Amino acid sequence: MVKRELFIVLGLIGIILSIANASALTSDMSDIYGSKETAIVKIEGIILEPIVDEDVSLLRGHVEVPFEYGVKQLDGETFLWFIAPEKENNYTLVVKNIASKVSGKSEKIDYMRNFSVRVNNTEYNVNPGLVSESEDFELKINSFKDSNLKISVDALKELEVDIYPGENIIKFSIFDFPPNELVLINVGKYIVPIYRLAEENGQVNVKILKFTPEKISKIITYGQSIEPYRISVSNLGNTDLKNLTIKYNKDIFVVEPESFDVLKRGENLEFDLKIKENKNKNLGVNSTLDEVIRIISDNETNSFKFNLKVVSEEEAVKEIEIAKNNLKYCSDLSGVLCSKADVCSGESVESKEGICCIGICKAPEPMSLAWIGYLIAGIILLAVAIIWLKYKKIKPVDKLEKKLKPAKKETP
Repeated sequence: MVKRELFIVLGLIGIILSIANASALTSDMSDIYGSKETAIVKIEGIILEPIVDEDVSLLRGHVEVPFEYGVKQLDGETFLWFIAPEKENNYTLVVKNIASKVSGKSEKIDYMRNFSVRVNNTEYNVNPGLVSESEDFELKINSFKDSNLKISVDALKELEVDIYPGENIIKFSIFDFPPNELVLINVGKYIVPIYRLAEENGQVNVKILKFTPEKISKIITYGQSIEPYRISVSNLGNTDLKNLTIKYNKDIFVVEPESFDVLKRGENLEFDLKIKENKNKNLGVNSTLDEVIRIISDNETNSFKFNLKVVSEEEAVKEIEIAKNNLKYCSDLSGVLCSKADVCSGESVESKEGICCIGICKAPEPMSLAWIGYLIAGIILLAVAIIWLKYKKIKPVDKLEKKLKPAKKETP
């Protein structure tokens, strides 16, 4: 009985742990793809290190199937693309050895996702399904139709492209895209992530440190108080950053704190930035502040601009109207409007429709999995209590009393 109950407890613990592992990562992958269709998937969750191509595979049952694919971490987001197999069947996408966190601990976990391929006359696919480049690039469109097609390509500007049967090449200039920013472009029915790696002195410069917001530009009226700004710094790299120092104009600003010992990979830290009170009082009408705030670690650096303009109340009204008229639609900025429940993973800028996300709208960070540990402990305690109560009911027989019983019967 004891063994059976212990097996039940251990089984429950195993089920809970498997649920925790499964819920650590999610994706927007579809359940069904067409034959030879391009799948472009975003994997969400805590991913501490970039996924390498060697850890990605495709299975049909237990048999590995060759396929064309790629995986990249772009601006802190993980994307994976592949060309679906031609044959109709059930398949499993497998991503092994993902560095993640489970119940607060760093672990290597596997992500598996089942899907089906159906022969539904896919018109065309795109290859590759994502781009991370510092030079001009091209996308290959393979048309499976016997007649010409027209597709819309929206890469910061929209245009119609004629697609002929067979292979078609669409060329792009890398300078049409903002540096070190993730942009999602529409290529027909596909949404392709594009990330331009900026170059400095002939070398590709990938910004590991990211500020949020990436720029502060504000117009105030004379005498208006300026509230402190809360600035977040994220580490998008694969290693921890040490000895971080914030460099700024100390005659104008106060920064708290000014330094950090370490910023772990995949995490962020915050500091407050405010204008000194005496400097604020001395800002007259038509005064401007154009400053640069920098953060420097042992081997990484980044900066953001702080622009402030002081105007009269009459001019403020005019400036606001001019600013509104100059605002672009969010679609013109290659951005999206996030719902109230989502947060923006990139830069948030003003548009005519409201705050526009130049990046990806995603759900807030999942709640802590610490409850799983408490649940396991509770189950173990409950099982021990049940076993103890069950065996407490069996009253032990006193050996001396057992020996005296025959003697009592013989006494006249």
